[in-house]
Amino acid sequence: VGLSHVNWAIAGAAVTLASADPRGRFWRGMHRLFGTMAGLAVTALVLLPGFGPRSLALLVILLLFPTELFMAINYTLALSFFTPMIMVMTELADPIGIRELLTTRALGTMVGVLCGLAVTFAPPESVRRSRSTSTN
Repeated sequence: VGLSHVNWAIAGAAVTLASADPRGRFWRGMHRLFGTMAGLAVTALVLLPGFGPRSLALLVILLLFPTELFMAINYTLALSFFTPMIMVMTELADPIGIRELLTTRALGTMVGVLCGLAVTFAPPESVRRSRSTSTN
């Protein structure tokens, strides 16, 4: 799909699959998806005014606290702080433009979560068949 940051799709799939059962994986994927989208909205609000690098660096530090605070309590809420923190750090390190940054992260997360859910809900027979062909 032309993702410039494939790692965001990989993270979306890995996080989705990190739960013990299919129901948990579904909800974990939904948390990842909705938390990331909320975080991208916050990212847009933060990056659009054109703050300088020092202000953005301070914001990254400030976003770390609520991210850590909510990570064990509410994953969706934690991602609404984590996502802008990571997006600001990414934009500071390698500016690609706000629109492309937000679009590639949203698309990467959606692709990753969908792949994780596809694996979760794949019929068991097709999983067994793909495992046996990959070992040959």
